[in-house]
This record gives sequence, C-alpha cells and structure tokens, in this order.
Amino acid sequence: RVHGGNFFLSPDSLLTMPFLRLLVIGGPRVGKSALCRQFLDEAWVERPAKEEASALPLEHKHVKILTVEGAPCRVEVLDSFSSRLSDHRELEELFSEFENAFHGVVLVYDITRRESLEELIEFQRQIAELQNPPTGFLVGCKSDLDDARQVPAALGAATADAWGLTWFEVSARRDFAGVQQIFASMVVKIHERHRAEARESGCVLS
Repeated sequence: RVHGGNFFLSPDSLLTMPFLRLLVIGGPRVGKSALCRQFLDEAWVERPAKEEASALPLEHKHVKILTVEGAPCRVEVLDSFSSRLSDHRELEELFSEFENAFHGVVLVYDITRRESLEELIEFQRQIAELQNPPTGFLVGCKSDLDDARQVPAALGAATADAWGLTWFEVSARRDFAGVQQIFASMVVKIHERHRAEARESGCVLS
C-alpha cells in the first residue's frame, strides 16, 4: 500500500502534493538520526564518536516521496533536537508551536540504555495531553547490540501498550527493510485515521 520510488516532479507539484509531517525525537545518541537517514537516504552513515549535537531547535528536516494508495505523498521527517526532552519549558514551547503541525511522532530509545526509555516519559505525557494527539510509535533502536541490551523487548512492548503506541525494535545499521516498515506503517495508520475521521464528519476522501 505504501511504496518508495523515484519521481520526476516540478516544484509546483511538490507544493500542491498531499503531505504528512512526522516528528522523530529521543535523547542523545539513541539512534534517531541513523533511523531517519536509513529511511530517507537508504544508507548507513557512521557518526563520529565526539560529534556534538546541533544548536538548532530542529536539527534536520528531510523529505521523501512515497506512493500511498496509488498517489504520490510528500513525507516530511523532522529529526528533533534531543535537549528538549530534558527541559520541560522547551517541551511546552515545542508543543505550543507545533501542536497541529505533526501527523505522527516517533519516540526513539536505545535498547542498550534503559534511561533512554525513561527520558521519554515526560514527552509522552505532553503528547497524551494534546486535544488531538498525533499517531505515535515507540521504537527501540540498536537491536543488533543484543548482548548489551538493558531494555527487554517485553518491557518496550509493554510500555508502548501502556502509552497507546505502536512498538517496533530495529537496527538502522543492519535492518533496512525493518526501518522502511516502521515509516510505511505509520503512513498507513495516519492515512487510515484520516479516512475514518472524514467518514465520521460526513466527508469522503478521494
């Protein structure tokens, strides 16, 4: 139902194309940027060990064109600045600014660091308090490092269930298909949600 591909599109068609905007957020060095790069660029890029985080509120914004139900859709992925997780005021500003701007949010933790899952608690609370929360996924990264695991798969799945999120584990380094599945599944869920909301309001989506 969702496919990537090469598209030759004019600037005008990009501006008028239906789009979905996804926010990817997690603590420092949990693997969220690698996750985004694997989805968008279909490549693994080793990050320097001493690379510093960007000072920008939103580090990276990427665009990928997917085919959804036979029609092209522009998917914008924003890889967010991780310091916002530890600053409650920053979180409040983030949601005040973008409450209606995101169709989906991907919360990312590192399976080798339990605290990276705990860091997401406040962020999830902020999401749950929104009047119309975006579609949410919880993703455990670095599943190829199972020998160093601190977050059991059962705990990740149970946390996602408690938060009302869809759960995945993946290795951005090893599992290209798994990374694509995460984002494709989110696009499908958002699309189905929009259809359901349109039916309830008496509108019909083409």
